[in-house]
Amino acid sequence: AGAKLPAVPTFVVNDDAGRAISGVSVAITVSKGNGTLESPTTRTKAGATSVGTWSLGPKVGLNQLTITVAGLPPLLVSATASAGAAAKIIPSTPATIEARVAEAITPAVAARVTDAFENPIASAPVTVTLSGGGSARSTLTSDADGAVVVDDWVLGTVAGPQLLTLRTGAATFAFTANASPGAPVKIRLASGDQQRVPAGTATAPVIFRIVLAVLSA
Repeated sequence: AGAKLPAVPTFVVNDDAGRAISGVSVAITVSKGNGTLESPTTRTKAGATSVGTWSLGPKVGLNQLTITVAGLPPLLVSATASAGAAAKIIPSTPATIEARVAEAITPAVAARVTDAFENPIASAPVTVTLSGGGSARSTLTSDADGAVVVDDWVLGTVAGPQLLTLRTGAATFAFTANASPGAPVKIRLASGDQQRVPAGTATAPVIFRIVLAVLSA
């Protein structure tokens, strides 16, 4: 999609005896697909006549030119545009997530792989890398709609930003999870218990620790 046709279509206008006629006025227009036509021919040659430089429209699907010569039925020239190379990874879910350390990300993060014109690309291999800890599968493959879903991302045990980056070809996108400490589950005395000091005298500091569900830095 969006590319110039590598082989320029040509046409011939013949007389009743089947001989090519030159100098016949002709109109060539883009009739489907929203493509562009540069330097379209306005008069025929004594042989195959080029339509001009035809670039297909930005979306996948049928593209068409209509060639019109007075007194003759219009001639239609068709081409089908397919998706180009992977150029974008577009998030389908929020790019920034708030969660606790060691938790699985729910709902799962998802994205779409597309070409430069945002046409979905099926069966694209996508690599997954993590920064800041955690776990997830290392490779994915886009479905028929270009979609990929990371349904097994579990955060690491250190509080702070954690990144999951998707890559395919020249395209990349990173989701950020802001991992907060786990929920408090216990208070543990560290030192200062059962002191014996004279009345009216200050005790040594009493130190305790709050134990979280997962210890975080």
